Amino acid sequence: MTCVGYLPSLEDFVRDNLGADRLVNLNNQSKGGDNNAKGNRHETFFAAYKLAESYIESPEDDIEISSQEKAFVDDLTIMNFTKNSKQSYQLKDSKKVYWFKAKGIAPYFRDQYKVDLNHFNVDSSKTTLVLAQENVYKLRNKDIPESIKHHTECVLFKNSETANKMLLNNQNFKDVVSKFCAYPTETDKLEIVLQNLVGTWTTHNKEKKKVSEFIDLAKKAANPDFFKDSNSNYSISDKLSQILDNIDGLSYTIHNGFLNYEINDFSGIVRSKIGTPEFEKLSEAIIERNPSDIMSLLGFLMGSGA
Repeated sequence: MTCVGYLPSLEDFVRDNLGADRLVNLNNQSKGGDNNAKGNRHETFFAAYKLAESYIESPEDDIEISSQEKAFVDDLTIMNFTKNSKQSYQLKDSKKVYWFKAKGIAPYFRDQYKVDLNHFNVDSSKTTLVLAQENVYKLRNKDIPESIKHHTECVLFKNSETANKMLLNNQNFKDVVSKFCAYPTETDKLEIVLQNLVGTWTTHNKEKKKVSEFIDLAKKAANPDFFKDSNSNYSISDKLSQILDNIDGLSYTIHNGFLNYEINDFSGIVRSKIGTPEFEKLSEAIIERNPSDIMSLLGFLMGSGA
């Protein structure tokens, strides 16, 4: 990952500029990693968070996001080629995280900064320690060493077993995902959008892709699709509209390309997006059967509902 056409190998740079012992540490770091289920879940949801946040904050920038690259700080890397800046993240869900002491991580943050500026030639480098446990975060945030404080920060990102708890326990994460969702106040829809982002990251995180490419893949794979849609010109056929208009007690709207309906205190959404082959098939079936009451219509709507 670099902003210039040619660079000597990372290993050569580390050995020549930081020393043979640090090359050993770099190689050992690339062999390590928190491979248990809890650690993987933490890393995956945080990656989805930064993926979404990077797109929201800088949708026009040329940004590449990757995981587990060979690096001193290696869990997640975000390279902004437009700004020639690099962000590196190390994630920990442990009670024993120290800047110094045995297995202290401060030297890794120090050397990542040196590599970024002097090997990758970026204009700006930031290193971030992401902690899942609040008490550990409070301690490590207070004692960031002066020698790395100018490029290092500590952030709290709580770990949880489910997508729902991840959103509840990390308000900033929830706020970012909400900006992608057509139904931001409905938790079940929000979770589906998040799962689309997580699924795309899990499937493609070993590939070199831009942030915008990840987002496009997530949107294309979404089913049901609750991502916000910029198209506001969705409409249903006159024949279908006439049938719906003639059913007492039914009200309906088109939101984000989906047919939303309400019957007294009951509401639902037709799962297939308007204009898709699935919706056209449903529309043709309703027109053919021409239901005249709510109960007959519900058999069609709920069979394709969300």
